[in-house]
Amino acid sequence: MSTSPYSGDLRKKVMEYIKKGKSQKQASEVFDIHKNTINRWCVRNGKEGSYAARPRLGYKSKVDKLAMEDFVKANPNIKLSELGVRFSISAWHAGRILKQLGFSYKKNL
Repeated sequence: MSTSPYSGDLRKKVMEYIKKGKSQKQASEVFDIHKNTINRWCVRNGKEGSYAARPRLGYKSKVDKLAMEDFVKANPNIKLSELGVRFSISAWHAGRILKQLGFSYKKNL
């Protein structure tokens, strides 16, 4: 089961299909989308004027990645455990963030 929203292009095609006079049930069969989903899009379009996917709010990191990047550049030989203590996170999480920022695990001698 996918939890990502349907693309805007697909939503637009479905809504145009319905505007041509087709029913929501026909649209659900043609586009292989559940009829309740299409109904929600139509209701939202009537109320809010948009059938686009709403922004999904996720977990916000408690670590300022730019500050961590600057700190690591200023202290290139710091250990992950020390970095974790400095930013109040685990050493594993510190390593994961550094990997996202493009740092490698190897030290340059």
